[in-house]
Amino acid sequence: MTRYLILAGALLAATGCAANPEPEAAPAAPAPTAGAISLKPAPAPALDLRASSLWVADERLLPQRPILALIASGGSVNAPAGLSATCSADTGAITARLGRQPTDRKGQSATYQLRVAGKTRSLEGRFETAARASDAEFVFSLSAAELREMAGAETVTFVTDKGDPTWVFVRDPATPVSAPHIASLKDLPKEAPAFIGFCNPK
Repeated sequence: MTRYLILAGALLAATGCAANPEPEAAPAAPAPTAGAISLKPAPAPALDLRASSLWVADERLLPQRPILALIASGGSVNAPAGLSATCSADTGAITARLGRQPTDRKGQSATYQLRVAGKTRSLEGRFETAARASDAEFVFSLSAAELREMAGAETVTFVTDKGDPTWVFVRDPATPVSAPHIASLKDLPKEAPAFIGFCNPK
């Protein structure tokens, strides 16, 4: 009998079977993917006029100057909603004003960027007090060619000297964009040429 027990023990050892096998370790949790990014929703715009704004050009009589202005629904060129342009009827030079800019920068100069039709242009300007508000405006020169490009674009973006979009204008209100201020390009294709006509030296 003893000889049979010894043979059985040897057989178990040879086949690798243990009387009390250790439990298998639990599978390790998968390591996080390298470079994984936690996506956060874009902040809501401070002002969203993409579905309730349009552009209007007005020749206006002297001593006033011709104006092209973004206006909110029910508004007028005398109270632009964020961007306006006036011109000298003597020289045709166009001066644009981009509203809702930082008030603590009044009197400073800066270089903004205009992004339209796949192109980026530098805009040298200065921060001034808005005529009818406590806000500051970024005041800069705009060429007739740049205005025509804006009128034909699907999206127009103004970027601050810190690299952040400050205003985005869209032709289609459903266009997904992210910026503090969003408005429409509605009627700009017909109002911009009218404004440029008013600005031609007589």
